[in-house]
Amino acid sequence: SLHMLLEVGSALRHIWRACQSKPRLDPSYLRRICSTAIMADRDPSDTSAETVPKKAKIHRLEKVDKALETRRTDTRTSLGGRPEGFVRKAKPKKCALLMSYQGTGYQGMQRNPGASTIEDELLKALVKVDAIDQYHFDTPQTMSFQRCARTDKGVHAARQIVSLKLRQSATLIEDVNANLPESIRVFDCIKVTKGFNSKQLCTSRRYEYLLPTYALCPKEMPPTMDYRVTEDRMTMLRSILKRYEGSHKFHNFTSGKSHNDDSARRFIMSFEALDPFVRDGAEWIRFRVQGQSFMIHQIRKMIGLAVAITKGHADESYLNFSFGERRADVPKIPGLGLFLDNVYFERYNKNFKDHAAIESTKHDEAIEAFKAEYIHSHIIAQEASDKIILDWLATLFLHKYELEEREDSFAKYGSKEELQRAANEAAAAARAEARQAANTDDDVEVPKSQCCTM
Repeated sequence: SLHMLLEVGSALRHIWRACQSKPRLDPSYLRRICSTAIMADRDPSDTSAETVPKKAKIHRLEKVDKALETRRTDTRTSLGGRPEGFVRKAKPKKCALLMSYQGTGYQGMQRNPGASTIEDELLKALVKVDAIDQYHFDTPQTMSFQRCARTDKGVHAARQIVSLKLRQSATLIEDVNANLPESIRVFDCIKVTKGFNSKQLCTSRRYEYLLPTYALCPKEMPPTMDYRVTEDRMTMLRSILKRYEGSHKFHNFTSGKSHNDDSARRFIMSFEALDPFVRDGAEWIRFRVQGQSFMIHQIRKMIGLAVAITKGHADESYLNFSFGERRADVPKIPGLGLFLDNVYFERYNKNFKDHAAIESTKHDEAIEAFKAEYIHSHIIAQEASDKIILDWLATLFLHKYELEEREDSFAKYGSKEELQRAANEAAAAARAEARQAANTDDDVEVPKSQCCTM
């Protein structure tokens, strides 16, 4: 009948509207929609099945329409739909960020609850410029966040790569840097493959260490800022560093590793000492070491032992002994001058030539300027004020450089406190001797053979 056709038509109209708001309909929901539409056309009190007046029918249908419209809007919003005024955001893409930072005042690169870290500063800036959402800041794993290298407390980086999914924009770099401290800079945003992982795909890492050359003077000579390293001592130092290259067991250059631990074997690609330079009245050299990966304290102990041998505290044969099975007492130089200089992705760049290469070549000038202003200057100024390297040099004689099984680290002094007291006394004596040598020309004269013009 005509009445039944009107009921079916009304039901179909409401079903069509429901489909717009909820594409995936289950049977029970469909039955509820049909029932609502049909019952709206009938008077529940009319047992004679006669149709209600036309005006009442229209009024009830309008009420149903209004209810369904409200439900449609609420459903879209609850399902992550687009309410009025919604602006579609760009889809996040996997990218690699090239950045530099000064690590002073931060508890390292990696996020740590309750600690101030480099990653915290970076992610906060990305949230502010709407490159990532707050949800991704709270759970970085949801945006595939990964750092290329983890730097420890106070350690700097001239070139660091982090990979994550973010929304790119034409002014992303400028906007992010505007929300970062001046000691943290982002230089590039490079689009990479979906499976890119900055830690796993990094083929090698290069670190630098900045050291005053008075750390290389003979052990019989007090270290002063007037000291200038000779070519002979530089040649000796470079030959020692060359012996680190290749594959060796570095269990004595870290903590918690034994000779039988396969993870203690590391491959060093190159280790060199660059030509000295003078800054603020003192001469400095740059150590540069490149390897596939490094263990905790490994680089600091490698340089510490090289300095001890160069000064004459240990024989060159002690280096080979430290690679052997037995435990060796290896001095650890302070972390003041250490920083991450570069990271390399040769295999990725070779296999994915259709993507932009992960490299810093076009930004080298700006990065070197940042390194000189925020890394080198900070290291040199801190050594001038705190004498960290000078104090450490006075403790080198406390180590046992013997080609035999290492004894307990404080057996000679009876306790750890006695060992620390002896180290403090030696450091104080070294400071006094250095001040006296600097103020009195007659006390210590630097031979001309120990000087060189720059």
